[in-house]
Amino acid sequence: MKLRERTEYLWDKYGFIPQKKLGQNFLIDPGIVNRIIEALKLSKKDIVLEIGAGTGVLTERLIPL
Repeated sequence: MKLRERTEYLWDKYGFIPQKKLGQNFLIDPGIVNRIIEALKLSKKDIVLEIGAGTGVLTERLIPL
C-alpha cells in the first residue's frame, strides 16, 4: 500500500480529519522520507526523539537504524 493510501486508510478507520490550522502535515512521499533518513546521518550511538510521529511512517524507517 502506498503511503498516501495508507494514511488515508488510517484517517478513515479512526475518523480522523486533519486540520491545517493546527499545523497537521503528514509524510506521504517516500522520496521525502528517504531524504530525511539520509540527511540525519545517524549512527548506532544516536538517540532519536520523534515528536508528532503522525502515522509512524518515519518511525518505521528509524527503528532498524
